[in-house]
Amino acid sequence: MLKLKLLFRYFLKRSPLLILASYFVAMQIKAFGFSFMAAGYVIKLFVLLLIFGIEWLYDMKREKFYFYYNQGITIRNLYSFTILVDFLLFILIIKLLWIF
Repeated sequence: MLKLKLLFRYFLKRSPLLILASYFVAMQIKAFGFSFMAAGYVIKLFVLLLIFGIEWLYDMKREKFYFYYNQGITIRNLYSFTILVDFLLFILIIKLLWIF
């Protein structure tokens, strides 16, 4: 349970830009239809890579990850959880916009 809390804590630190990108892409999908879906995924991946790239440049020594390492969470776990939750929220936003 503690690891799940820490994973969500890490996600919430990076979520404002990710949720904004999800909302933008979902609005474009609603406007242009599902033909925009592939371009939307490319945009989402670009935003994710941009966030992780800036994070890597800002902290090359990985000092801020020591807290997660001490709790038994690797960088791979953090990034994969962030990507998974981000795309689940993206699908949820698309479904909600499609209903309304």
